[in-house]
Order: sequence, then structure tokens, then C-alpha cells
Amino acid sequence: VNRRVNKVRASAVVDDAAGAALAVRNLLDNGHVDVVGLFGTPAIDTSRRRRAGYSRALRSAGLETVAVDMPGWDFRNGYDGILRILDAHPNTTAVFVSTMVMAVGAIRGLRERGLSVPDDVSLVALHDSDLAEFLNPPLTTVSLPIHEMGSAAVDLLVELIDGGVPRSIVVDGAPVLIERQSVRALTGTTSDHVSNV
Repeated sequence: VNRRVNKVRASAVVDDAAGAALAVRNLLDNGHVDVVGLFGTPAIDTSRRRRAGYSRALRSAGLETVAVDMPGWDFRNGYDGILRILDAHPNTTAVFVSTMVMAVGAIRGLRERGLSVPDDVSLVALHDSDLAEFLNPPLTTVSLPIHEMGSAAVDLLVELIDGGVPRSIVVDGAPVLIERQSVRALTGTTSDHVSNV
């Protein structure tokens, strides 16, 4: 479910690439050009799809990608990842965080460095959760049809039990931006920030 694995032909996924691209376009629309992506391990298909959407959106805007890969997607990886970003790319004004859980860790790391969300650094995370509304500040997220994905996965499993052919499903449903208070609009920002970590 939401992962394609080598030699496993049955899967149900959402369009993580489209969700990541929507998140990045929101940051670009708000004037951010020093945008860094924070991702989990590139060994996982889900992370690669999110990074592809992130990169595609930046390239479409004529910008090069700056991405930090971490070994996992938990709070600690979000915390450690944002510190790496701040050390390597101090001009960063916005971060696309590939999971909401990582974003929670990132917010703590920013605060410990004396930085404010969104006044100093804007954040957008992929996948929505009720928790996002209760963070400080409430976190802007991109919602994807995860309930539909779960339903499609169960239907596919039933098909397989009944002798059906394994297949990979991309669940229909466009990503939806849930705007909260973690993104600040900039004006007059320019950058030639083209590094990669």
C-alpha cells in the first residue's frame, strides 16, 4: 500500500509526485525560490516519487533542486534533516517536507535555531492529518486520497485471493492543498541557489 516493491506486482498507490509538485508550486506562488526538499531514504519507491514531483515543479520554474535525503521519515529524521539544511543552505526560505511527521521534527529544529515558522522559514508537508491543525503554527499540507487507496488495496487483495492477476493501481483523485499558517508570502526574492546535498 502506497509503495511499489521490486518483484511484487500488486500495489495500490496515490500520485505522490503530483502532491509534491502541488506543494512546491504553492511555495513558488508565494515568492519562494530558495526551496529545499526534505526526504526519507531514496531506497523507497514512495520517497523517489515524491522527490520526482518536487524536482519537476522546480525545474518547470527554471530552478534547480536542492534536496536532503534522510534514512527515515520520523520526527528525529525531520529534526536532523532541517539542521542539515540550515547548516548547508542558510539562505533557505522554504522547505517541502515529504511527510507530516518529519515536519513536526523540522519545526522543533527551526525553533531551537531561533527561527520562526513561517516568518523565517515556510513549510509545506505531504499528506494531511488532523494533527496538522493543532501544531504551532498550523501546518499547510497536501491531502491525497489515502482512504480510497486503502479501499483499492483491499479490493485488489480480494481479487488476488479469488485468483485474479496482480496489478499496480494508481488511485484516482487529485491532491488538494490545505492552506494553514506555515507559509508566508515573500516579495522581491531572487536567488541563484543551485546546490545539491
